[in-house]
Amino acid sequence: MMTMIRPYTTGDAAVLRRLAQTFSPAAPLPATSRRTTWVLLRQGEIIGCAGFALVPGLPGVADLDGFIAPRWQRGGAGSQLLRFVLRRAWNAGISHLNHAVPSLDTPAAHFLTHHHFHLEHSETQFRLSPLDALPPPTLPPGYTVATLSERSVIPHFRALYDASFAPHPWHQPYPEDADVRAEMDHVGATAADFLFLQYEAQPVGVAWLRRLPFDEGEIEPVGIMPAHQRRGLGRALLLLALNRLYAQGIRATRIAAWDANAAATHLYRSLGFRPASRLFYLTRATAPT
Repeated sequence: MMTMIRPYTTGDAAVLRRLAQTFSPAAPLPATSRRTTWVLLRQGEIIGCAGFALVPGLPGVADLDGFIAPRWQRGGAGSQLLRFVLRRAWNAGISHLNHAVPSLDTPAAHFLTHHHFHLEHSETQFRLSPLDALPPPTLPPGYTVATLSERSVIPHFRALYDASFAPHPWHQPYPEDADVRAEMDHVGATAADFLFLQYEAQPVGVAWLRRLPFDEGEIEPVGIMPAHQRRGLGRALLLLALNRLYAQGIRATRIAAWDANAAATHLYRSLGFRPASRLFYLTRATAPT
């Protein structure tokens, strides 16, 4: 049976959306506008797609996404498309492809592990609701919180992010100011969404507050410079961020942590956050084997 793989075009969107909804009526279409995507055709009919998008701050790493329509699964189509994407990623200078699954016992996880993907890390997303019963935040003498001007918020955020997270495996740097600006534009953020902890008027910590649909919020990231850690400042900054979201009409908030980040997990649970979902990140090298 003749198959063909070609680049995605905007004319494919309706077909792919219909195929995606065979999995679930609410199934999202892969974000083809932000990634390099190909479609797989059999006898001229589109039966699936796959593609990758670079992970900001991690050179040579990309997220993999895609699917094969259910009636065409278990016939080698997925393997054919994955091999094609791996070759294209390797030729594009990408060393690793990642894909997140909600469980290691899903069909996608079984398919990927069969094709030599392995577990790189897992994350838990926590949720807190309501926000009206939080303890009052307390800052030691000399510490204040503030927002910064549009001009200075990005360089200060980048510096604090690197200082707070560079020693850890969950560090995902922003190499240029433009990388922060691109993420701000993508989520609709402004300078007012960055809450800075200051010591004697110098920024030493930061929390990025984000608005989600249905009166929910997200805080990602929240970090304190190492010289100011172990003083309860992370807890205080997080409480201040939660209070600010509540004042903006937010009624529930999400925050995520690597499962290996015991300090963050303990902090979130101590404030009443409870696990809402979990993701397992599978990865494999793109180098030909």
